[in-house]
Amino acid sequence: MVLPPLHLALAWVVLLTGMISFVPARADVTKPSGAPVNTETRPRGRERREPEPTSPTPEDRLPVIEPKRLKLLRGETIPITLDSVEDSISQRVRYFIRDEPKAGFLSELKEPAEDLSIATLTYSSDPASTAKTDQFTFAAQYPFGRVATPVPIILEIVEPTPVIQAVPALDFGRTVLGAESVRTIVLTNSGTAAFELDPVLDPPWGWVLAPGEKSLRIPPGQAAPATFAFRPSKLGGFVFRLPLPTGLPDKPGVLFTGEGVVPFTAEPETILLDFDAKTRRRSARVVLTNPGPEGVTVLVASGDRLESPAGNRIWLEKEARKELLFALPAKDASAFQGQIHFESSGYQRSVQAGAPATPGFLALTGVDSSLSLDLGKVFPGESAEAVVKLRNTGGQAVSANFQPPKPPFHARRLSEASGPQEIAPGAEIAFAIAFQPEAPQMVRDQLILSAPGQEFVVTLRAECVAVPSKVEVTATTNMTGGGMASGPGGTISHDTVPAVVGPVGSQPSGSGDYSSMFGATAVAPAGVGTAAGRQILQAEIPKAVTGRNGELALPPMISSDGLLAFSPHKLKTDVKLPTVPLFRVHHSTERSALLVWPRPQDKHSLFQVEVRATSFNREKQRPECIWIPISKVKFTVADTYVTADVFGLRPDSYYMFRVFAMGQTGTNSLPSKEAGVRTLRSSVSLSTFVNVGMLAMVIAAGGGIYLLLRRNNLL
Repeated sequence: MVLPPLHLALAWVVLLTGMISFVPARADVTKPSGAPVNTETRPRGRERREPEPTSPTPEDRLPVIEPKRLKLLRGETIPITLDSVEDSISQRVRYFIRDEPKAGFLSELKEPAEDLSIATLTYSSDPASTAKTDQFTFAAQYPFGRVATPVPIILEIVEPTPVIQAVPALDFGRTVLGAESVRTIVLTNSGTAAFELDPVLDPPWGWVLAPGEKSLRIPPGQAAPATFAFRPSKLGGFVFRLPLPTGLPDKPGVLFTGEGVVPFTAEPETILLDFDAKTRRRSARVVLTNPGPEGVTVLVASGDRLESPAGNRIWLEKEARKELLFALPAKDASAFQGQIHFESSGYQRSVQAGAPATPGFLALTGVDSSLSLDLGKVFPGESAEAVVKLRNTGGQAVSANFQPPKPPFHARRLSEASGPQEIAPGAEIAFAIAFQPEAPQMVRDQLILSAPGQEFVVTLRAECVAVPSKVEVTATTNMTGGGMASGPGGTISHDTVPAVVGPVGSQPSGSGDYSSMFGATAVAPAGVGTAAGRQILQAEIPKAVTGRNGELALPPMISSDGLLAFSPHKLKTDVKLPTVPLFRVHHSTERSALLVWPRPQDKHSLFQVEVRATSFNREKQRPECIWIPISKVKFTVADTYVTADVFGLRPDSYYMFRVFAMGQTGTNSLPSKEAGVRTLRSSVSLSTFVNVGMLAMVIAAGGGIYLLLRRNNLL
């Protein structure tokens, strides 16, 4: 049957009106249908009242609820959502707790406004409880009042555990004793509980805390660095496992490894210094090795006697090796026993060192490097002595043998010793060698000194010479002339040196009569003032010659004009000297001078004429002279007189001469008294110079005109 639309509308109104009166808004679904209505839109807390059971009808629908199983840590609070299986008809669902938990606490139920089919609450595990599981039950009810069967929520309570992740091993390498090696690792906590590191570790391991830090705590899910140190105090390898909750049975922590090494090694422990016969030194070597990973400084103390070129501070690079030389100086000959101390970073080592005394060794003094001893020259009846010392520079006594020389050498003190003589270490024997000749002679001999492994053969030389004859020198008259010519400082003036070229000039006959020149009495010239201020009336020359070396250098002499003159001559002292010539200047020309002297009674026919050259010594601020032999001279030897024609001189110049007599054996006499002369002026007149100058001007002008005409092609 089809109802009219109006009837249908009325039916829907009646139906809806009945439903509203049957289910009050926000009614308490835990109560039966006849209970009073709860007008609150939402319950203020969890429903603790049990709903009255009703008999389900086929039309009623029940919520389908599935049990839940959750896991949490002891003491942890977790959120729980209560829901039912979703069906095709969305309905409001009310939830309530049936059985409370025993090992935890539930919060109030909350129904979110956006979803009327769920409810939320939290469960907090009791930290003091030891239960491993807990549960509570809840039920659900649809709006028609039907209640579903209670469903349990099972809670598995587990203990919170930290899980640390880190490197499996940490090697600290080789570490010097007394030092430390530091390593840092990162610890990551991937567990469920915070991890706290125990800061106390057994030596040689240590935990390095930051300033102000007392412990290391790593919350779950975080990481932190941890620094550890290895401080070995003895040699050898060290192994330690840092216990960590890694969760891995085969890797229960971090394995620490390290090795304690010395900062250096010194080998060998005992040394014996070897003796070197050449250098007379005793030495040995010590090897220092650094086995550590870093360079070290080693301090060395070897005492006062041992020497080391390396010094007392040795730097050793890592894993380096160095040899050190220790030696006793040659002058230290006694036995040695001591220690060499090494120290670095508090580590010390000592090396025992020893050496016996060096063998006896003799050193000879008082002779030259060629083992020669020259006692010089003496006259008959005189003596010469020299002291020779023999010293034992070794560390042991030595037996010395002496073989003295023969007369006229005498070895006093040694001649009394018979056989070997013992010389203690550091002791010496001094003895004298004397030369006592009786007649002129040259003597050579040997003094032999010997010891085991040594022999000194000393060559002795000496000479006995005859006494030379005395030579009397007769003073002669000095000829004075013009002023002294002086040259530049340190150089010889050319004004006083005779020329080596030029004409011979006038040469008087050597057979003339010059007796009138030597018959008159010589008159001394007036005093000549010198730079020193003293008056000199005659030349200063030696009266006699004595010597001990066979020849004597002629000393400087002061001339009559007060100038000091040096001479290159040497006089023989072991032969009779020729007679000293006594000469005069006969005359002079513009370029020559004639010297005349009586021929000596010993009939010597060889002579030498010298001229004095003058220079100025700027350092001493005074003029000085030197005598120079003349090569431009012609000698004429007659029966009674000798003439010397000196040529190549300069006009109007002053010259000072002296003469030597030369013997057949190369000897020369003492120098004669010097004499001076001025050469004549040149005879060339002023008109001659004028004519020559005019002629030169005419020639020069003519040459210029000629060149000018040629340039203009006129010639």
